[in-house]
Amino acid sequence: MAPILPNTQNTVFEKKPNEVSENIADKIPTTAQSTDSDKVEDHGVDTEFLIVGAGPAGAALACFLGSHGLKGIMISSAPGTANTPRVHITNMAALECLRDIGLYEELQKLGSTGEAHMQHTRWCHSMAGEEYARIHSWGNDPRRKGDYELASPCGPFDLSQTVMEPVLVRHAALKGFKCRFDTTLVSFNEEKTGLITATIRDEISKHEYHIRTKHVLQTIAFLSQGTTLKRGTIIMTGTVPGVGVMRSPKVVLNDGDDMRVEIENIGTLINKVHYE
Repeated sequence: MAPILPNTQNTVFEKKPNEVSENIADKIPTTAQSTDSDKVEDHGVDTEFLIVGAGPAGAALACFLGSHGLKGIMISSAPGTANTPRVHITNMAALECLRDIGLYEELQKLGSTGEAHMQHTRWCHSMAGEEYARIHSWGNDPRRKGDYELASPCGPFDLSQTVMEPVLVRHAALKGFKCRFDTTLVSFNEEKTGLITATIRDEISKHEYHIRTKHVLQTIAFLSQGTTLKRGTIIMTGTVPGVGVMRSPKVVLNDGDDMRVEIENIGTLINKVHYE
């Protein structure tokens, strides 16, 4: 008669799960351990270019660098691309640059051309109220239109940031630039080696880490700063003469300032600036 052997198979299944569970539990850190480990073991990220800002300026810069085979990381403190129109008039010089990297035709299909919506600059009491004056603008004056058309293969058009930014960010990503939203530049220091170490914060997890790079390029956010006019004031769809961030010295409008425009045979129109 054959000897009765112990049920080794059952014995294995009775003991092994507990053993495995204990081993895994020993290796899984607690939340506190994990947080401390993240701070200590942060080895950073290396990249050639770090672009701070993913608006029209930052995203376009990433596109231009990417068109030359350069790669990098683009960060933005915003949760995503623009959700309001903001900067929208796109001039011929800017469009010529975008044409060089193959984006002009795509953007042209998305924009509003001069023939349809950009014939004039208007001065009016409200968007649907009494109109005080209008002038031809953006190359639509019949006396100068031919000069504009001969000067450039691109015509200006209206393209809001809500439409432009997704196109630029997508193109930059296809060319090798990673984009991270909800991400803030905390500080940066130049090392003796010539590299720059930037401290970056993920605004969702609040985790901070380092990016080591050769170049940090920070775009100007002033042009995207939202401004509105108080109810009942004159609305002007144009730029006040003498005002601009590209002038030297820079001339900007602050909250509470008056925008004054002299209109022949009408007088002085005044807008009160209000920052949101």
